[in-house]
Amino acid sequence: DESNALNIAKEIIKESIEGTERVKNIVLALKDFVRPRENELVNTDINNGIETMLNIILSNYKNNTKITKNFGDLPLIKCYPQQINQAVKNIIMNAVQAVDADGEIDISTMADNENGYVKIRITDNGIGIAPKNISQIFDPFFTTREVGQGTGLGLHIAYNFIKMNNGNINVESTIGKGSSFIIQIPFQPAESL
Repeated sequence: DESNALNIAKEIIKESIEGTERVKNIVLALKDFVRPRENELVNTDINNGIETMLNIILSNYKNNTKITKNFGDLPLIKCYPQQINQAVKNIIMNAVQAVDADGEIDISTMADNENGYVKIRITDNGIGIAPKNISQIFDPFFTTREVGQGTGLGLHIAYNFIKMNNGNINVESTIGKGSSFIIQIPFQPAESL
C-alpha cells in the first residue's frame, strides 16, 4: 500500500533527523569538554553565571517546575566561568528531567570564608538516584534514561569541569524524595579589576 510506505518513509526520516540532532549535541558537548572556549582564569560572579544559565534553561523548558533561588553574598572568585556555568547548567538540566512537571528545584549559594570556598547546592524533589547508581553517575555514557533519551555525558562533563577548577562535587539522594548536588569551588580572593 502506497500511503503506508509513505508513512513508514516519513517515520524513518523523522527518526534520522532526531538521531542526527543527538549526535550533534554529543559532538558539541565533547568539543566543549576537550577544548574549553577559554583558557585563562577570570574574576567571576558565580551568582550572575547561575542566573544566566537559568534564563537559558527556562527559555527552553515550558513546564511548571518551581525554581527557588537562595543566593548568598559571594566574593568574586578566580575560575573558568564557562566551565562552571556549563557544569551548573548540566546539573540543573538533570534536575529538571528528574522532577514531575510540577516539581521543585532549589538552587542556593554561600561563601564559606573560614574554609575558603564557594558552595553551590542544587536540590530537586524528583525521583532520586538508586544507591547502586551513585558511584557511576559521573562516569562517561552512564545513563538510566531510555535509549536515545540521554547521552550520559552531562554529569561527566560537569564533574570534569568542576575538577578543572580545583573544586569537588558530591551527591546526596533518596529514592522517591529527590537529590542534592553540592559543588564546592575554592576561592583565591579575586584581584582588583
